[in-house]
Amino acid sequence: MATIRQPVRVRFCPCAPGLQLGAKRLFGVSLPFGFEVFQADGGQLLYTAVSYKEVIGPGAQLAALRERYGDGAVDGALRRWALRATERVIEEGAQSGQRKVVFEINEHDVPVLEALAADKSCPYQVSEAEDLFCSAAWAGVDKTIVGTLRLKALAPTTRHLCQGCGLPDTDEVCSHLRHPRVTYQGAEGAFARRLVGASCELGRSEVGVGSSCHPGGNDCWERLVDLKPRKPTAAYSPEQLLAALEFLDTV
Repeated sequence: MATIRQPVRVRFCPCAPGLQLGAKRLFGVSLPFGFEVFQADGGQLLYTAVSYKEVIGPGAQLAALRERYGDGAVDGALRRWALRATERVIEEGAQSGQRKVVFEINEHDVPVLEALAADKSCPYQVSEAEDLFCSAAWAGVDKTIVGTLRLKALAPTTRHLCQGCGLPDTDEVCSHLRHPRVTYQGAEGAFARRLVGASCELGRSEVGVGSSCHPGGNDCWERLVDLKPRKPTAAYSPEQLLAALEFLDTV
């Protein structure tokens, strides 16, 4: 097998190549969809696909999540669930030569999807005591800024306000998005935090304000994933290790 060059590149594939399933829609996300995984030099390693069994009816449970958290949060949870599963299988698939992996959404996956829909992960969240702050606040524009952390301006936020911000979650945002700019909108006591700009490390104009830098958003979206080194296998049998420890006790 050819040497794997790191990091590998993960790209969204709305058609899930090689998976012959009828097209469905699960809220805003079309199924099946998937991800293609490429070596750094462009050679394809594997691809993954996502579907679900209609016979067990997870769609009804997901509909309840939609009512509680909204379409955007549930769609994002589905993308994040699939991307996390893809990243977990990259190591195994890349090493074994496996070319296709299908992830099927079942009823036991719904609690995981709910947890993802209920909470947003963001590297720009900063906790201080019981309070939460946004470190992507746009300095000089955001009037709610209360301090700084190194080079970042801090503005008060909550998990609810973070959910309404257009910055994609940590585990699905494009690896090339940089310098997001977030500010507040609305009157005091009823304001929201909004993503109003971002930069692209590759200079792509599709970045816009950055809210579409997620799978199924901008076509140029991709994730760079480093393969975790394999744990070394034991070089000695248990009997040999025991003998070595007894020897050390006598030294």
